[in-house]
Amino acid sequence: GDRCGNCHDPHVEGRPFLLRDELRTLCLTCHDKPQRAYDGRTIPDMRPALTDRKYLHGPVRAGECNACHEVHGATRAKLLRRHFPEQFYEAFDLANYALCFGCHSQSIVLEKETTTLTNFRDGERNLHFVHVNRPDKGRTCRTCHEIHGSNLPRHMASAVPFEGGGWSMPIKFEQTDAGGRCSPGCHEPREYRRTRVAPPPARTGGSGAPER
Repeated sequence: GDRCGNCHDPHVEGRPFLLRDELRTLCLTCHDKPQRAYDGRTIPDMRPALTDRKYLHGPVRAGECNACHEVHGATRAKLLRRHFPEQFYEAFDLANYALCFGCHSQSIVLEKETTTLTNFRDGERNLHFVHVNRPDKGRTCRTCHEIHGSNLPRHMASAVPFEGGGWSMPIKFEQTDAGGRCSPGCHEPREYRRTRVAPPPARTGGSGAPER
């Protein structure tokens, strides 16, 4: 049943909040199988996302589910502590990303150019800004990233549910030494490089003038 004793033990010593075990372990005593939520949706088995991924999101790696979720109850969907957009597209507003910016710097979506804020840039062009900071069809974090963990670098998703289509769109992300490339769905491949390649020098004739 739903009792305090499922997670807390009044006689336990050495753990915060009188928890019976590490928080992620406690969560997985129920969330290691699909669960029916109060709103009728099915919460999937979370064990693979929380334990089997090569690259885990920081709070997951630390076993701190409560960094993002109100474990006792919340007014937001998925027991989230702050707002996080459910949609694939979202008109840009900092308030939409309150959950993410509790840890991450909001500068990553506010500055058009950077050499330090993110590795997702083409030269100095900040590609997080390009994708997210848009008045219409701004891409939300979940468009490209697995929130709990991924087998790809930078928590990249291999595929994401496309808006309203019931179809998982492959991203086909590949990391390169100088940047990366992706081929999402039926879009043409795109590539970015953090360092721009200088054009070859002009060839000159015997007089030292450029050849024509």
